[in-house]
Amino acid sequence: MSLNVQVLIFGFFRACHHGVAVLRQKLSLETDQPLLNKRGAQYIGRVFTLYAPIENGQTKIKMGEHHLESPRRRLQ
Repeated sequence: MSLNVQVLIFGFFRACHHGVAVLRQKLSLETDQPLLNKRGAQYIGRVFTLYAPIENGQTKIKMGEHHLESPRRRLQ
């Protein structure tokens, strides 16, 4: 196949792929929980309570029913 035909075929399939993506986005259903699978986005703008004092840059917070510790940093 010549280069011109290959470019034409690639362009056609690329345009089809883009069209399907746009159509899928327009037809996507709105949910009552849009942040369900976006874990980090769920915490933006929320205020959390510390339940342990900050020592050496480490602390513990309470988020709903969960108690979380700040991640340990490795010294390199």
